[in-house]
Amino acid sequence: VSTQSTWGLKNIPDIFDQLPQIERIDLSHNQLSQLPPSVYRLTKLKYLDLDLNAFSELPATIKNWKLLESLGMLTNLMNKLPPEIGELKLLRNLNLSFNALKYVPPEIGELTLMESLDFSANLISELPESMGNMTNLNFLRLEVNYLSTLPSTFIKLTSLKDLRLQHNNFSKIPQVLSNLPIKILDISYNPLPLINPNMNWPLLEQLYITGTVLSKPWVCYPSLVMYFVNVSLMEQPCSCGFIGKALNCYRELLFSPEGYSRTPGISCGPTDNTIFVKCPF
Repeated sequence: VSTQSTWGLKNIPDIFDQLPQIERIDLSHNQLSQLPPSVYRLTKLKYLDLDLNAFSELPATIKNWKLLESLGMLTNLMNKLPPEIGELKLLRNLNLSFNALKYVPPEIGELTLMESLDFSANLISELPESMGNMTNLNFLRLEVNYLSTLPSTFIKLTSLKDLRLQHNNFSKIPQVLSNLPIKILDISYNPLPLINPNMNWPLLEQLYITGTVLSKPWVCYPSLVMYFVNVSLMEQPCSCGFIGKALNCYRELLFSPEGYSRTPGISCGPTDNTIFVKCPF
């Protein structure tokens, strides 16, 4: 079921008891603030898109969606999640970005099959320790919140590849992230004075540090693509001198007539790994 041809609906008829086998519903781009009761009785439902509506909460009856795998609620007015969210055991994709959530219930950690979770652009200052149980989590977006720490249980997120933390209140990168298989990390626009040299990301490929003031100590990672925009850096903050050389090369790119381009390889330390710095302009 889709309402894409009639966007802007403020309500929909209570007809879903006549469609007990339905698995997929798209009600995005409307002005809905509630669903008809029959939707909560759809025990076969697997995919539900409520993006761009006016929902402020969901009832406890969401627990009936036992087979639900994907729930989209981007850009609504959500200010709380019911604890019954934890009963959606098959949920793999949850998007609650651009809402007004201040609190994440601990029951969220019961969603152990979760692969993609988006809490970006909310009002969250703390996450529950139970999130460490989401060991299948691959993609986690937490940008534009009020976070300054992460739960210690994040050490168990051994599937995490892509983590977005930009526009928060981190004064340091949480040590709990060390040794995780992260490939993409965005820590832009945080009050971050350094990157701990004891952090170990053997698979790190992309590090975003836009709008960050950095000082030593620094550490270099093999095959890393670093993105510098409005970044204040010391000239020689690491022993191999990579940052100094990279920043000089970045400046040359920034003022070059070609504009957007990619630097030649920069040799980094005794391992002679090639590191690239991309100019975003």
